[in-house]
Amino acid sequence: MSAKEASRAVAAGEIVLIDIRTPKEWAESGVAKGAWPIDMVSRDFGTRIQALLKAEANKPIAIICATGGRTLFLQNIISQNGLGEVWDVGEGMYGSRHGQGWLKEKLPLVSAEEALEGLPAAYLSAY
Repeated sequence: MSAKEASRAVAAGEIVLIDIRTPKEWAESGVAKGAWPIDMVSRDFGTRIQALLKAEANKPIAIICATGGRTLFLQNIISQNGLGEVWDVGEGMYGSRHGQGWLKEKLPLVSAEEALEGLPAAYLSAY
């Protein structure tokens, strides 16, 4: 899935977009508007993903990182465990061989704080 496709789909409510980068990365570039920031290397990553899947059970998931390397890895794990439909935003935030990336496409961004504040109560109550 391209960054443009992901931006359109998340704005339309058709997918759940997860930004699996670190808080430091979110602070440096911002978070894709509409994305759920869930740090892939945090200890509670599994719990957060499970809560997300429960809160958004009927929507496909798209995953974005910096350049697409981490997303493909995670997409395979989620798919292998039968946890639903998962798409890889392979060009990432900064671009890769798959495309220019979210930032160069000038797609909407929010701060990490805004992204975290925008998470649904059902998701946050899982903690």
